[in-house]
Amino acid sequence: MSQTDTLTLPHEIYSALLEVAKIDGITPVEWIAARLPKEASGHRTQIIQAEIEAANAKLRATIVSPGYSTNSDNDSIDADLAREYGDDHIALYRERKSK
Repeated sequence: MSQTDTLTLPHEIYSALLEVAKIDGITPVEWIAARLPKEASGHRTQIIQAEIEAANAKLRATIVSPGYSTNSDNDSIDADLAREYGDDHIALYRERKSK
């Protein structure tokens, strides 16, 4: 899996990174990756995975299903719209006159 993000570095640090990477004959990304602790990277992956699993569990616990489809092809939406368009809404006008 590959991810692209932007890292903002001061010009002096970026220039130094380019120089040392060039001396080693590798890209700046390879130079940084080669110096990251291997065990820390694996440990962080485990932490991230645990965080994802906990978030998913929390999400599953809060999801409520109404028991029927709620997408854009929903027949009940069409029925609701047809009922509203067919209603003359006279009760609304009566309420206004009585106030």
